Amino acid sequence: MTIRNAVCAAGLVCALMMGAQCVGAAALWEENVYIGLPAHDFPGNGDSLLDIFTLYDSEGRRAGETVATAEVGQFFGTMQKGSLWTYHLNRESFIQSTSTLEILAHVVPEEGACWSGREHYCIYDFQAGSIEVYDSEGNLLDRKTPDLPPDASTPDALASDSSSAAADGSMPAAEEKQIILTGIETEDALVVRVLSRSWEGTECIYGFRRGEDGTWMDSTEPGYPEVLLGGMEYSLGRFLLCLDENTGLYDVYSSEGVRIMEGVQAVYALENGYDPLRIDRPEAGNERVSFITVGDMTAQTVYDRNLQEVAQTDGRRLESWGQTVIGLPCEVLEGRVCENVYPYCGEERVPGACEDGNWYVTVDGALIRFALPDGERLVSLNERYVQTGLSNEGDGITQYRLYRLTDLTTGKAEVVMDNIPEQMYLCAGSCLRSEGPYDDRKNILYNDELEPVLETSGFMRPASGNTYYLKRGPWHGIVDGNGSWLIRESSMAE
Repeated sequence: MTIRNAVCAAGLVCALMMGAQCVGAAALWEENVYIGLPAHDFPGNGDSLLDIFTLYDSEGRRAGETVATAEVGQFFGTMQKGSLWTYHLNRESFIQSTSTLEILAHVVPEEGACWSGREHYCIYDFQAGSIEVYDSEGNLLDRKTPDLPPDASTPDALASDSSSAAADGSMPAAEEKQIILTGIETEDALVVRVLSRSWEGTECIYGFRRGEDGTWMDSTEPGYPEVLLGGMEYSLGRFLLCLDENTGLYDVYSSEGVRIMEGVQAVYALENGYDPLRIDRPEAGNERVSFITVGDMTAQTVYDRNLQEVAQTDGRRLESWGQTVIGLPCEVLEGRVCENVYPYCGEERVPGACEDGNWYVTVDGALIRFALPDGERLVSLNERYVQTGLSNEGDGITQYRLYRLTDLTTGKAEVVMDNIPEQMYLCAGSCLRSEGPYDDRKNILYNDELEPVLETSGFMRPASGNTYYLKRGPWHGIVDGNGSWLIRESSMAE
């Protein structure tokens, strides 16, 4: 085993293992996803530490590196291509393209502050007192000069992403100023805010909006919507969601600051039903909401990102697992089942408990249906199997049940596993059953025919597509749906 010292763009020195075994071939998992393996093994001592993640592309090749916070038990992560990723190290900030893995910007606190969305990033230059706006390829689009107090833009001001403490946990001196650069993107606009704050409590907020046609509206201009200087939380298509602290609900605004709807709930739909650990989990200001609901405990209406009505519910909150929409109780509108509600395993699936009591799901363009017995809840599904949860009143889900869909036309299903103590993971073409104590789990991987293809101890979780992360003994890496290693490295970095 050969160890090399790898220095990431941030200057962090870590020992990374060479000699990784991998298989180069056609796409082994989703082509727009990198799978990342951290350099160090975290034994569960309660720490959350910055670490280098080695990133592999969908052909199993080493594509590059990034830095992320590795939580206890986080032995792998995924990074989706097509957005921007910002990480902080020693109070310095680095903006990285998730498509090319190139470092686009390096900002030190003595010189400026930065913020990145999914498709744009901004840098505040203390010396020039200006904000530079870039696209996701690092091209300078515009330069703006905010109207801030003179002492707020001095080079000794403290740059911060969005928190009061520096990345190393230290607090600035009382006489220092703090510049906070934040923003939010919609499908047709970019809203950027600059907050200068002294530790004595004085604040100055400046903002500007860049529309789809590239024109700017400045917060010093008459008619600039004051709400754009406030607490915009999320984007919903072309719209913004602003939290009403009195109600805990959101109001919907256009990017011009016009209020369109009041009192809505936000609903998320991520890319995978099992929600793998995301290295590039976006900050709240960049999170894109998929749906909103309006109503009370007796009835609710579901709207999509275009504010078009797509479904009616019976008033129950949308069932969710983490931030992933699992089930949408709905009724058929205008003779159709609501669409684009449930992305699962990279493909569009739409489950909905309709008026006739059945669940309807689109699989590869075909509409199937199945009924759930009383007391069972839909948990997850793939092309051939449906997993439900059984619960006692007030106790939540106490066991799980697995059905095989035997007739896609009628939705007829048969129980193939019962009394499952822990939730199974259903992926495209395989299923994983993982049970037992965290440090001594028993994992059984089944193929599409529900035949066991791998039985092993260790830690195992879905990664991307029909692949799984496996940590066993001194080795960790990625296996395919048949249990064969695609990537294998030593997990005992020194």
